[in-house]
Amino acid sequence: MRVAADWRGVGIAILTSTLLLASLGLAEDRVSAYPTQVQLSARAPSGLLTIQNLGDEPLRFQLSLVAWEQTPTGEHRFAPTQDVVCFPPLLSLEPGEKRPIRIGATAAVGAVEKTYRVFIEQLPPLRSPEKSGAESQVRVLTRLGVPIFLAPVKPMAGRGIELADVAPGRISLVVKNKGNVHFQFRKVRLIALGTAGEQVFERELPGAYVLAGGSRVYPLEVDAANCPKVARLEVEVTTEKDSFGERLDFPPGVCAR
Repeated sequence: MRVAADWRGVGIAILTSTLLLASLGLAEDRVSAYPTQVQLSARAPSGLLTIQNLGDEPLRFQLSLVAWEQTPTGEHRFAPTQDVVCFPPLLSLEPGEKRPIRIGATAAVGAVEKTYRVFIEQLPPLRSPEKSGAESQVRVLTRLGVPIFLAPVKPMAGRGIELADVAPGRISLVVKNKGNVHFQFRKVRLIALGTAGEQVFERELPGAYVLAGGSRVYPLEVDAANCPKVARLEVEVTTEKDSFGERLDFPPGVCAR
């Protein structure tokens, strides 16, 4: 079985997962944004996001909103949207100052959760940096991305684990979202066991968001020496709130060379 995805839209920009969430901070932690997610629904179509200047000089920011999708390999895809708005879209903060930003949904609630991000981008100062000798100061500007979730009419959770892309020397582990709302997991623990239950090897894979109806695919490499020893895989996924797992038979065709 091969995992595939059909992504809508033309000209959607692809950005890698190196984009950081607001909880990580950038540029010497000059700014913070909280909460780290904005949850919207039919009953609460707007919410607040607070931005604080943690630096020692005035800062300027602009905010932009985009629709957000993901590929099975974890790449983010963004597209312009008018489904969500924010106010104010531009702001200046003095050192230590914080200000709430109103985030609101203009789109109707649907059968599946809708996902967006608000990007908080630091603008250059109005005055040019003072020059020291022949060289000017180098400024690194902050850019934070905060997820926004618009809940569906009737949220339903569903999760699963399976193997895919089974071929000689190749296999992938797939964490699937079978529900209509996202979930986030912190890590995946994979233990390969032999026929007698002995441990052949163990792996820990990084966590990720899995949006509604989506999946996260992890290609697995098993060296030729250990591959014939593996009879099954025990997989445990640790989420924000709980954990779930699966015991999977190891396909014999993987070890064929």
